Amino acid sequence: MRHWLGWIALLALLGACDRLTTHSLPPRYATLGKSVTLPLGWTPAQPQVKVAGKALGSQVQGNAVVFTVPAPTPNQDGTYSGGGWGGPQTLEVLDGQHRATGTLYVLGRSYLAAGSPPTALLLSAPGATKDQISQFLADTQLPFSTNINPLGGPGVCAGSLVEATYTGTSSSFEEVLSELDRRAASRPDVILGVNPISTWGTGAEYTPLNGRDEVAAPAAHGRGFTGKGTLIAVLDTGVGLQSFSEWGGRLLPGKRFTAAGESGYTGDDYVGNLTGEDGVPTGGQAQGHGSQVASLAAGTEFGVAPEAEVLPVKVCDSQGRCRTSDVVRGVCWALGYADTRFKGNLKPLILNLSLGGDTGDFERDVLELILKQAIELGATVVTSAGNDWDDYLRGAIYEPRSYPAAFDLDGLIAVGAVRKPASSATLEPSTYSNRGAWVDLLAPGSLVKAIDAYGQPRDTNRGTSFAAPLVAGAAALWRQKLPDASPLELQNKILENASTGRVVVPEADRGRLTNRLLDLGGEP
Repeated sequence: MRHWLGWIALLALLGACDRLTTHSLPPRYATLGKSVTLPLGWTPAQPQVKVAGKALGSQVQGNAVVFTVPAPTPNQDGTYSGGGWGGPQTLEVLDGQHRATGTLYVLGRSYLAAGSPPTALLLSAPGATKDQISQFLADTQLPFSTNINPLGGPGVCAGSLVEATYTGTSSSFEEVLSELDRRAASRPDVILGVNPISTWGTGAEYTPLNGRDEVAAPAAHGRGFTGKGTLIAVLDTGVGLQSFSEWGGRLLPGKRFTAAGESGYTGDDYVGNLTGEDGVPTGGQAQGHGSQVASLAAGTEFGVAPEAEVLPVKVCDSQGRCRTSDVVRGVCWALGYADTRFKGNLKPLILNLSLGGDTGDFERDVLELILKQAIELGATVVTSAGNDWDDYLRGAIYEPRSYPAAFDLDGLIAVGAVRKPASSATLEPSTYSNRGAWVDLLAPGSLVKAIDAYGQPRDTNRGTSFAAPLVAGAAALWRQKLPDASPLELQNKILENASTGRVVVPEADRGRLTNRLLDLGGEP
């Protein structure tokens, strides 16, 4: 009898599954801490809403369900606890025999840090005139004021970047953004993204490391691979004038894309000629981030590629904030510079982006499109994986991803950080370093010795920002050996030659964090 009852129960369950009605939800935008009204194709009774697999509280309003993606709570020490993250998140609504699924594009913590009117980015097709772009925006009848700037550069960078600043009520920006996204989808010559600001943090603990030695770069130097003939574009805060001795003439003029004078021309401002508008610094504390990053990639004392040239591209301000629009313009300018310098061959160019935020990877994301184009043109892209894991462990409702590192692009290398416990011969993942299958490689990132904006050694840095340039330097060495390889082939060579025995990954992180450590001991 039990046997038959079991079969009857199973058949009843299968019958219930057959009656389940599935629905597809259109993509929608949401902001952490703000309510979302989601229209459904039925009258909900007791709906359960899940974002990234986590159940959220909700209410029914007619044929819609209303919910909020929780915002993080600030702590007194400047950290955050709980809340959600930005980026694309799976959205699911279960209600009796109804199941609806879709994608929720969350404007996250890096968006909230902007402190300015919400702004959307649009990228026009090459050849489109300002009048044509303005007409498209006027036809939408959406409340935006616009600023249109030609990018200048190869490929899609031959178009214009449109900054559309929202002029309506802030409570409806997400709905307006969804409508702008829908209209842009019908225009193949217009790509939509959001203009957040991304930030990083610094601090230090554990044993100081010489990152160049830890990844065995001197062995590659001994084989004649020093990055000669390559160009590493450092998209960051600039490089300090007083660190010139580190470069031996390899530091190129570069360009600024942040607001002119925003940091008072401090020691981090060198991106032009000494006698130009940037001049000699007048004093003040340099931000220092870009100088250290550049020195790890290609500096004389601690750099992995000590004969590569460095192109400083200032896309981050003195507070370490990097607007997406500035990063896009900086990448396109670097592509144009390399295109002219190498006569159409962009393979000698490595882009280092030691920056990131949790808002990105939208359906039509401008920065993702620009980086995809850079890779297709031959440039290799190296990015930092982000420093949000400690915040996640303090109770965030789902795992963070940092962009551009988490973009799914072949030829883009996402780098996490490791540290060395005191009196230990092994390395371990830095607690702050983001985890996820999208993290390709690990490199030293805590207390890595670097040269600061004043030309002095420093070992108090902490972050994946300082792991990424070690890999950018390694990419330069591999490019010197394999001048005709594609960015994906270069990436594969770096990953294939990584060490898998030196990093001890904790049990809790196994399956969601690689143990591959940058290693130049055997090749190139």
